[in-house]
Amino acid sequence: MQLTYLQIITLHLIQEQVQDPGVPTTNPTISLNSANANYASTQQNEGAAAWGEGTSSPAAVLAHELGHALLDLDELGDVALIENPVRLDVGEDQRSSYEGTPLGDLAAEDPTKLVNETFKVNKFLSKYATKTKSE
Repeated sequence: MQLTYLQIITLHLIQEQVQDPGVPTTNPTISLNSANANYASTQQNEGAAAWGEGTSSPAAVLAHELGHALLDLDELGDVALIENPVRLDVGEDQRSSYEGTPLGDLAAEDPTKLVNETFKVNKFLSKYATKTKSE
């Protein structure tokens, strides 16, 4: 069985219990709100509804927060490289914007940003994806 993006990231968190020393992060804390079904904050859910982004699944919320905590990704990199692949894994529509701003507009602000974020994700996956098992 091939593990999903979310399973790979979660395995890292569980197995290592520490951030990857090769990818220093400025925000290693994840905050989840158990009062909401998807564990996002009420403010996040209200914002997503106001921007027409819909309510995220718990898997998408956890993946998004892990992207910040483990890889120190900004919002563009987090949504495009971590959250959206997990959304595909769980059959959820991908996000095309963050807080109402299209991802393409965010990428256009600094074209090198997404390249740098992609490098961080690929480095992480190359290290931890080797721990997956195939049937």
